[in-house]
Amino acid sequence: MVFVSSVGIFLLSWLEHQRSFRPSLLVSAYLFLFIITDMARTRTLWMIGTNRLIPSLHTVCIALRVLQLVVESVEKRILLIERYANTPREGTRTILSNTVFWWLNSLFLTGYKKNLCLDDLIPLEHSLGARQLYGPMTTAWENGKSCL
Repeated sequence: MVFVSSVGIFLLSWLEHQRSFRPSLLVSAYLFLFIITDMARTRTLWMIGTNRLIPSLHTVCIALRVLQLVVESVEKRILLIERYANTPREGTRTILSNTVFWWLNSLFLTGYKKNLCLDDLIPLEHSLGARQLYGPMTTAWENGKSCL
C-alpha cells in the first residue's frame, strides 16, 4: 500500500507541476502528516523488537517520504520555460517557504552585504504595481470610499 500511495503521490505531484507554478499544498500536507503519523508506528515496531525487517522497511519508507517532501518543497523556478521565467517570486514560493519566511533570506543577505536599493527588492506581481493601482485608488479617494 505504501508503494501504491508513493506512486500516486508522484503522479499527483507531476500533474500539479504541469499545471501550476507553485508546488502543491495538498501533496506537501499529505507527506508531512504521513511522516508524523508513521514515525509513531515505526517507533512502536522497533520497540516490539520481534522482527527487524519490518521496522527497517518502515524506517526506509519514512526516509523516502522525507526525501519526497524535500523535493516537493524546493522552488521550481529553474524549471520554468522562458515564457514564464519572469513570474514573480510570490507565485512560485512553497508553503514551507511562506511558513518560515525562507523567501526573505536572499534579501537579508543582500542587506547584510550592502545597503539596499530599489533594484535589490523582490519585484511584485504586475497587477500590484503602482501604475495599475493608481487610477482605481484616486477614483475611490475622490468618491470618498474607504476601500476599493
